[in-house]
Amino acid sequence: MDNQINVSEETQREIEAFETIEKYKDYFQIVDEAFAVVATGKGKERHNPRKLPFSEQQIVKVNLALGSTHGLLYQIIKKADESSRLPHPMSRKELLDIINYGIAAVIVLDKLVSLVETQGNKND
Repeated sequence: MDNQINVSEETQREIEAFETIEKYKDYFQIVDEAFAVVATGKGKERHNPRKLPFSEQQIVKVNLALGSTHGLLYQIIKKADESSRLPHPMSRKELLDIINYGIAAVIVLDKLVSLVETQGNKND
């Protein structure tokens, strides 16, 4: 006798999504912490007093103006080096900063590629 419960495809997708989230719970908790660093507290006060969206903040705008992710990649390397020499609480903070610099680098990279593609289409 088959004791399986038949569920709709939508319910099955929801179950699978929940199971995936559960498997990545520790990942999401750390990403959430990194988000809190830039969205609240000192990060917000120091780097975003005008309450701009992340993609319009200096961390992105300066690198877009330079036309490169090199500044952000430098910060990632510097923070990684610093992290390796610091005690746990400070090392952990540096590693959370690396996540945020990495996110900014992806945003800058995507915007730069989009600009190149847009300019290429204008020349066609």
